[in-house]
Amino acid sequence: MVCDMTKQLTKTDWLEFGLRTLLVEGPTALKADTLAKKLKVSRGSFYWHFRNLADFKTAVLALWRDRSTTQIIADLSIDDNAPALATLITRAFESRDKTEGAIRAWAQQDGTVAQTVAEVDGLRLSYIARLLQAEGIPKTQIATRARLLYWAYLGQQVYHETQQSAEDMPDVGHILDVILADT
Repeated sequence: MVCDMTKQLTKTDWLEFGLRTLLVEGPTALKADTLAKKLKVSRGSFYWHFRNLADFKTAVLALWRDRSTTQIIADLSIDDNAPALATLITRAFESRDKTEGAIRAWAQQDGTVAQTVAEVDGLRLSYIARLLQAEGIPKTQIATRARLLYWAYLGQQVYHETQQSAEDMPDVGHILDVILADT
């Protein structure tokens, strides 16, 4: 993304560019001066929208959290007749978004990011547990099955960063059968 110096960037423009930069160059590239130079704008544009770099990074994480968790849960909650668990599993395992891996790599270097990732993990696990409960899974098994399903999703995200073959795509129906199977 290259911007004309006369164009005013929105807060969303900065955040989108921040996420793309994180994906390509990692968290060390998330600096006001570096980003402004790449966008061919002044740092003043950055500071118009963000108090400081920490404020920007918090907003980038909030955007990721909203897109990768809050919006997905909201979308799945809209239609009570849709099979939410099956839809969630399908969306999760078909996703090719590499943002998850980039955020998790960043969390290895930054405690604030790690805290946000832990909060997102908790939200996701709670949601999966609610879906499993709605499917009639015994309460004593919900937490274990939710964790296994979530770990499979996270592993799939890492695996797809190195493998691009459609043949490697898991059978979502089979995953659902295994998770919902009687013990």
